[in-house]
Amino acid sequence: MVLFFNAFKGRKNESRNRKAVWFGYTYHRYSFDKQLNYKIQKPIRAGIINMKTFIQILMLVVLSTQLTAQFSHGLDKDEASDLMRLASYPFIMEKDGDSLMKVELPNYEILKTVDSIALDNSWSVIKTTNKGVVAFRGTTPKQISWLANFYSAMIPAKGKMTLPSGDVTDYKFATDVRAGIQTGWSLAIMIMYPEIINEIKKLNNEGIFNIYITGHSQGGALALLFRAFLEHLPESVLSKKNEYKTYAFAAPKPGNRFFAYEYNKICNNNQSSYTLINPYDWVPLTPFTVQSPDNTVDLNPFVEFEKSKEGSLIKRIALHQIYNSMKNPIVRSQKSLNKTLGKRVSKMIAKEIGEFTVPGYMLDAAYFPVGISIMLEKYQPIDNSGGKKDIFWQHHPHHYIELIDDYFTEN
Repeated sequence: MVLFFNAFKGRKNESRNRKAVWFGYTYHRYSFDKQLNYKIQKPIRAGIINMKTFIQILMLVVLSTQLTAQFSHGLDKDEASDLMRLASYPFIMEKDGDSLMKVELPNYEILKTVDSIALDNSWSVIKTTNKGVVAFRGTTPKQISWLANFYSAMIPAKGKMTLPSGDVTDYKFATDVRAGIQTGWSLAIMIMYPEIINEIKKLNNEGIFNIYITGHSQGGALALLFRAFLEHLPESVLSKKNEYKTYAFAAPKPGNRFFAYEYNKICNNNQSSYTLINPYDWVPLTPFTVQSPDNTVDLNPFVEFEKSKEGSLIKRIALHQIYNSMKNPIVRSQKSLNKTLGKRVSKMIAKEIGEFTVPGYMLDAAYFPVGISIMLEKYQPIDNSGGKKDIFWQHHPHHYIELIDDYFTEN
């Protein structure tokens, strides 16, 4: 026996058994003979949906769809505008931040803010109707916050750290053994992440599985690294239903090209990670970048040039001297950066937060942009002719808010 939903015209000899009403329905029991002809038996249920009831049901269906809908995998005006504000407002003066949130972002609720943790970092977990937000604060005037920026000797993207608490923890931001990441920001992530993970679990318990990750300046670099960290967590740690989308504003570069390649493969194919940059802002150009012939793919003309056995002995000696005169100063620069922006800075940080250990520094300082880059183009820099010299003028959050709003208006 089979139930059919009888809301359409059928055979003539059955028409009188049907309810001919707008939005009407009648459930009938049908039986089939061996020739697959069917006949109507006694209706088992009948009813009429009037227009008002139909509209109410339709609204419930639409609302249910919205509550379970995933965020769009693409650059979105409202997302970019709101998240740039969320990357700033929770972390400015409490009174101003609260008032701005209430006026400009009334649909967002700050669930938790943790301040002055790790290397003077701060993060907030925020929610709106059916989405969550993890927002990281940028650099503060405190020395330890700037030391995190300068701690740019590169470490492998996969390894083990001993934190100031004494805890020994494995970390994984990428699987490629050639991938490298900035040390100061990755150390901060490893100190902060357990509590953030707990807050994401609380969002999941509320049925929220779409999570934005955002930040401005140093906060943008932290957002990118945290996204990479989430993508490489064991599946048992967080719900498989979680989906992430990242908006990093004015972010410095968090790792080398092999880290960027893997990150972009995961996040760019579904258009779920964006780095928005003012082209006149110097911060996204950092950390200092030095690239030697060794910081590229295995098969390249420079390595082959060094190994070449062709030509006369005098020619080979001359070519090797030219090659070494190009490579050796770069390698010395990398070693110098590792000494200054690695060992020395780490000692200064240890005095502030306690002793810690990280893997050995890589001989690599070739930092590379991460995510889909969006240039917030203007024909000229934002004017600062009437004010005092400010090296961060093009970097300020309120200018990024203005640039983002202009970008979407023009495009």
